[in-house]
Amino acid sequence: MAKVVAESRDTAARQQTLGQTPSPHISELASALADTDHSVAEARIAELLKAGVGVPDLCLEHLAPAARELGERWERDALQFADVTMATARIQSILRSIPSTHKAKAGPSEGGALFAAVPGEAHTLGVIMAADHFRRMGWDVGLLIGMEHGELCRRIAKDDRTVIALSCAGRHSAPALHMLVEELRGLRPDIGIVLSGNVLNDKAVMQSLPRFDGVVDGLATAEKVLNGVAEAALVSG
Repeated sequence: MAKVVAESRDTAARQQTLGQTPSPHISELASALADTDHSVAEARIAELLKAGVGVPDLCLEHLAPAARELGERWERDALQFADVTMATARIQSILRSIPSTHKAKAGPSEGGALFAAVPGEAHTLGVIMAADHFRRMGWDVGLLIGMEHGELCRRIAKDDRTVIALSCAGRHSAPALHMLVEELRGLRPDIGIVLSGNVLNDKAVMQSLPRFDGVVDGLATAEKVLNGVAEAALVSG
């Protein structure tokens, strides 16, 4: 199992960079997460933890690529939306059940960060995992998913966290993203806005969107980006 974990780690890193087909290990984990028998996914996670995989690596190198694979299967009509929803709930349950393996570090400030899915966005696995990752790192985190534009804006306007990380899976959600960012700049000129998700790979859409204070292409770079945006927001605020 240790060899499998090492191979999975190396392959997942290459795939995240090159956008390649997931390794058999990641495909198996994705299938386990979508299996109607919850014990299948639990057994896979238990094997990884027993092999010495820590919580950060479990999220970055196993659950994150498996979540991307689930989203891609749905886009190919290889999975039903109900299956993806079940897998999302299962990942949330897994994240709640496993203990942190390191002492949480304080964030760069008391400002904290909001993590939100763009209104109408069905791909929420990534933003859920990102919020959990930063919560484990000691950040003051808020998670906003499944909200319409008006409700999302009202929640953000009343919140005092200094950074918001928005997740957008692609051009289908680009109009909602554009409208949201424009309104947030007026409602919260003090907040730093960070963008993540597959929309980053669509150059035409990115050129049409408003300015962002930072972009994140994966959990591995997220902490550095959000730290920088948070510090800049505190200085300007």
